[in-house]
Amino acid sequence: MFEFGARNEFYLFKNDENGNATAIPFDNAGFMDAAPEDKGEDVRREICLTLEDMGVTPESSHHSGGPGQNIIDFQHSSAIQSADDVVTYKSVVKTMASRNGLTASFAPNPIPGKDGNGFHITLTPRMQMGDCSEYFLAGILEHAAEITAILNPTADSYKRLGAFGAPEFISWSEKSRWCFAYKKEGSSTIEVRSPDSTANPYLAYAALIYAGLDGYLKKTKLPKPDLARETCGKLPKSAEEALQIFAKSSFVRNVFPEYFVKTYIRTFGNGPADV
Repeated sequence: MFEFGARNEFYLFKNDENGNATAIPFDNAGFMDAAPEDKGEDVRREICLTLEDMGVTPESSHHSGGPGQNIIDFQHSSAIQSADDVVTYKSVVKTMASRNGLTASFAPNPIPGKDGNGFHITLTPRMQMGDCSEYFLAGILEHAAEITAILNPTADSYKRLGAFGAPEFISWSEKSRWCFAYKKEGSSTIEVRSPDSTANPYLAYAALIYAGLDGYLKKTKLPKPDLARETCGKLPKSAEEALQIFAKSSFVRNVFPEYFVKTYIRTFGNGPADV
């Protein structure tokens, strides 16, 4: 059994007199700022109320690090339900932004030189044997480079990685969230921080489940936090590199149907930069 949670960051941009998006962020507030600097508070409230009406339970919302950047957390649930909630959430955010004369962007790097938008995924594996999260995390770390093409499927995805706290190395920590994965000491919940919202949530969750299960079945040893960077290396630096690793991966072909792998390779990078 698995419980998933998601945190999709988004930017709010002003529209011009014709209702078209501009490159001007809605505010210039920073992380956890409050009104009046944070102008997105009312929009987030409308989003949360609409989500509740649609059966999605928000848990918190606040201004994120970039100008006009926001984030809303919602309740953890099963993999399918959480992926459904991500799709619903993104639709509601865009709709409520439009109603307020704004445009919402989930693009990985909407403002060059500013914080990128992440799709932070939390995963809690529950097995009859008890806490197996270390095996799952070890499996995810081992296969991180191979599934990066799924977690970060556009060229713009790689403009975000390695900047403003987005991970560059395949590392994990019990204290800092500025890494590929975070697992608090004593907790069985794993937070993966490299994905962005151009990723298909259904595919992203499936890739993480299979990677974690591989670690569980093989009883893969989890490297110590301070050694993981040296052991596991770096994330791919470009979409081309990520696709090459994906295409050569025996792990990917063992867990995904061959027709899917071939189709994904053929269509990789052709999706929209903002979804």
